[in-house]
Amino acid sequence: MKIFSDESKLLAKNWETYQELLKAEQTLRTELQDFLESLEADLIKNSWWQNQWNFIVYEDTEIYISNSNWVSQYDEYVILIGLEGLTPERLFGMDNPPLLYIKSSDYNLGELLIGKLKEEENLKQGDIDYSSSRYLVTQPLKVLPNEVEKFDKVVRQPALDFLSYYATTLEKYTDLIEKALS
Repeated sequence: MKIFSDESKLLAKNWETYQELLKAEQTLRTELQDFLESLEADLIKNSWWQNQWNFIVYEDTEIYISNSNWVSQYDEYVILIGLEGLTPERLFGMDNPPLLYIKSSDYNLGELLIGKLKEEENLKQGDIDYSSSRYLVTQPLKVLPNEVEKFDKVVRQPALDFLSYYATTLEKYTDLIEKALS
């Protein structure tokens, strides 16, 4: 009678390596969280940051920025520009990739902003999301495992570019946003 499958035998024979890989995965998760938090230091160097911007870490796998003037009557940020889903599975695996995004919790304001973004000559970052979700613009961030050495180039810089581009682009519509929120 066969007790163990070939996969179980492989795992048993390589148990120490498996345990090391589990520890390495936890280290990778911590490093990805540290990476997300490190984006703030780069963002605050921009001149636009002085215009009431805030950096928020949401759980361990997401950050976003929002403007202090763009809050609801419940003191919640209405427009978020961020990066979500920064996990090993989503970054290097087969799951949906991490996502750079603009979200609006106010559907009508979101529709107004999509209209304004459509009028922009050329959106330099991401694609308008027409799915009637909270997302206004999205841009997936996929990294192949062999690109991990280029992480700054394939993740940090695109994330900083996206966040900066949409902070300055949406600032042009501050009057429209504040009027919609009043």
